[in-house]
Amino acid sequence: YLFENSKDNSNVLLSIGLLALDSKRTDAAQRYLEALLDTGDHRDQANYYLARIDDQKQAFDAAIKHYEDVGEGDLYLSSQLRAAELYAASGQLDIGVERVRSLSALLPDPAMQPMLITTESRMLQDAGRDSDAVGVLSAGLEKFPESGELLYARALAADRTGDTNTLMSDLEKLIVAEPDNANALNALGYFLADDNQRLDEAEVYLEKAMRLKPDDPAIMDSLGWLRFRQGDSVAAKNLLERAYELYPDAEIAAHLGEVLWVSGDKAAARSVWDKALLDQPEHDKLT
Repeated sequence: YLFENSKDNSNVLLSIGLLALDSKRTDAAQRYLEALLDTGDHRDQANYYLARIDDQKQAFDAAIKHYEDVGEGDLYLSSQLRAAELYAASGQLDIGVERVRSLSALLPDPAMQPMLITTESRMLQDAGRDSDAVGVLSAGLEKFPESGELLYARALAADRTGDTNTLMSDLEKLIVAEPDNANALNALGYFLADDNQRLDEAEVYLEKAMRLKPDDPAIMDSLGWLRFRQGDSVAAKNLLERAYELYPDAEIAAHLGEVLWVSGDKAAARSVWDKALLDQPEHDKLT
């Protein structure tokens, strides 16, 4: 009723469109926002939220068009970045990279540059170009050597290439600079635990990470895996079960299943692995 009586009222159309989105009534939200676009008012908001709807539906060409139609303002940067990511994800990596670099040239604020560099590196990784991603991050660190964001991103990218020396040195440097960086503490602690080395040092990192983020399932998973490496299967099982309950991810399932298997509960291990395989059949930890 409100829509039928407000087709020319752009403020009402924007309000009911956003309310419909919040209520997950996507089709209704799309109808209201398209009507809003027809009025010529609030064009940036209409295009942005229509792009998000198309993005969610994986209608990437339509999403890109709406994102690119968002003009300069509060929604501009996030819209252009997402359009670039969608170009890359749809097989047009060169266009995506060019768009990110164009944004970098347009933005005068140096604080925004590391975010653009990590976006480009992530696009390259998604395309399977891990070494190129490390190169982009290394070039970024030459310009912004104190950037924790770039150090962390390069550590993870280096891990994908098998360069454990860069992984460890970047994380160690980051932890010295940011001793309360829970993500860095977790990443280094997990690497050491998974590699079954320097377990006492890994324990220091992971216990501190848990104090900083006590409800983070990724950190619970890492600490649980460390306890398994240390021979404490009971503590490992408790942590991994809690982590998996909070976030049923394939990697956590792989760890939990192994702990259950080694503990003698092979039926439970198979159950965990089978469920994870149904959800994420291509995950490398399960195949």
